[in-house]
Amino acid sequence: MNVIKEFKITKEYFKKISNIDVILSNKNISNIIPVYLSKKYHFKIAKVLNKNILFAFRKCNINSITPKKIEKDFINIIKLTKLQPVFVDEHVNSYLRNRLIKKNIPFVIPNNQMYLPFFMIDLKEYFPTEKNEIEKFSPSTQLYLFKYLLGDNQLLNLNQTELSEKFECSKMTIVRIFKELENFDFCEVAKKGKEKYISFNIDRKEIFEKTKDYFINPIIKKYYYDFLPKNIDVIKSSENALEKFTDIIGNNFKTYTILDQKIAKNMKKSLPTGYGNVIIEKWKYNPTLLTNDKYIDKLSLYCIYKDSNDERIKIELEKLIKDLFNDSRT
Repeated sequence: MNVIKEFKITKEYFKKISNIDVILSNKNISNIIPVYLSKKYHFKIAKVLNKNILFAFRKCNINSITPKKIEKDFINIIKLTKLQPVFVDEHVNSYLRNRLIKKNIPFVIPNNQMYLPFFMIDLKEYFPTEKNEIEKFSPSTQLYLFKYLLGDNQLLNLNQTELSEKFECSKMTIVRIFKELENFDFCEVAKKGKEKYISFNIDRKEIFEKTKDYFINPIIKKYYYDFLPKNIDVIKSSENALEKFTDIIGNNFKTYTILDQKIAKNMKKSLPTGYGNVIIEKWKYNPTLLTNDKYIDKLSLYCIYKDSNDERIKIELEKLIKDLFNDSRT
């Protein structure tokens, strides 16, 4: 969050909706604010109607706060600063908004509503469609995004119905994918006729950088065997793919992911973890939609090892991604 920009928007909203001037104070209270509060909020003191108030701009994830927590925080803030705090956030859902009002907690939703009971102000404008903040991508969203990042430009020409056919999933799954990606400013969803299409306004490398913290490890479970079970289609994964695409030398295991995830549900009991010569992985999405090779795709490989503490692997993953997007045309 750019707190200077957020304060400016809040100030302009006050002026627009109520003709009230908000004058920023130079007073610094960082030395008296505990760390746990500074991790949750950005604080700005301002004079409103000749009264000093403390704007508390949300800093943490919206899902990590509740009306009860805000109430407790504000009680402590008043004790510490002797100032009236006001919660400020652009993304406040109807539940949180109503609970804040019931608890008499002052808040401002720039360009939507301000509730300042100490000024006897409760002004509303409108409430746009609420965006659901996410912590990690769903498997379907990651699959869709990776398909695009790996070079499939055709995806942007397909509507939701056509995408559901391409990915062999329900249209509702595609709707959820669009909603997750709409959380990012590089994504735009437009309606043409009765159908919706998605587009991106930055290049693939930038999309990767903006979304990499939301990637999930595709592996659900690993099965260990002395030999590769018969009558199952597989492609090489994990250690074998790492050895293929980087300078890392793999171990003695032969690692595969199952192409038909329905078969994965009926896999026989495996050997104890670490035993045998073959590892079979069950995945959260179909790996064949991302590769025509005998190996898994490079982005899924990155997700498997991105949290590794091995410095050699970290270096090789950086090279892998650099080479991947240097080869890209966009």
